[in-house]
Amino acid sequence: MKMVNIHLNKKNSAAAVLVLLAFLIGGGVMFIMYKPYRDIPPISTDDRPGVISQVRTNDPVIALTFDIGWGSAPSEEILDVLRRHKIRATFFMPGSLTDEYARFLHRLAGEGHEIASHGYEHLPLTKCNRAQVADQIRSAKIKLRGETGFTPRLFRTPDGDYNSIVVAEAAKQGNSVVLWSIDSLDARNIDVAAIVSQVLTRAHPGAIVRFQGEETSGRTVEALPGVIDGLKALGYRIVPAGELLRPPGGGAGKTQAEDGAKRGSR
Repeated sequence: MKMVNIHLNKKNSAAAVLVLLAFLIGGGVMFIMYKPYRDIPPISTDDRPGVISQVRTNDPVIALTFDIGWGSAPSEEILDVLRRHKIRATFFMPGSLTDEYARFLHRLAGEGHEIASHGYEHLPLTKCNRAQVADQIRSAKIKLRGETGFTPRLFRTPDGDYNSIVVAEAAKQGNSVVLWSIDSLDARNIDVAAIVSQVLTRAHPGAIVRFQGEETSGRTVEALPGVIDGLKALGYRIVPAGELLRPPGGGAGKTQAEDGAKRGSR
C-alpha cells in the first residue's frame, strides 16, 4: 500500500484550534499548545516500503491504537472510556502476556476491539538476528490465536523499532507492520491538555494515532474523552486500524474487530 503525507489545511487547522480552546477552557485551562501537523513528519514515509503509518484517503476516518508491554498491567479504565464513547480501537499485545491477562483479551474481543501483535517479549527487534525476529513474530501470533481464536494480521514492533529483516519476516508470516503517523506523546511527562492538543492539531484523514495502554497511563485515560470528542467535532469517524487499512469495497470477510463487535452486541 502506498503511503502519503496529508497535512492539515487552514480550514481544518482553525477548526482544531477552536475545538481545543473549547476543551481547554471548559477544563479550566486557559492556554493552548499548537503546532501545525507539518512540523512533525510521520514515522514511516514512502521511502520505507512494507511499513504502514497512515492510509491514503480523503475520507475523514482515523484509527486509535494502544500499545501494551511497558511492564504494567493493561488498563481496564481505557476500555471503560472507549465503551462509554462507543469507540472501537486496536490494541497491540505481546504474546507473553496472554496467559496473565486472558480476561483482558476476552474483554477486548467481546467489546469489538481489534487484537494485534506487539511481538512476543517486547524486545528491540533490530538487535535480534533473523531467526529471533521470526520466532518473536510467530510465537506471538500462536499465543494470541490460541487465547482468542483470532489470528492477528497487524504487527507493531516494540517502540516502532524495525529494519528490513523485521519487515521481511513479518510479511513472510502474513503480518502488516503498522506504526503511526501521530504519536500522542502520552508516554512523556506532559499534561492532559498537551496530549489532546498533540492529537487534534495533527489529525488528518487516514491517520493512525498511538497511545500507551497500561495502567500507568493515567493521563491517557484523562485525555481520551477530549481526544474522542474533539475528533468527532472535526468530523472524523474513529475505527480500528484493520478497518482503516482494508481496501475500498471491504475486501474479503469481516475484520476481527467487526466480528467481535457483532458477537458482543448479542
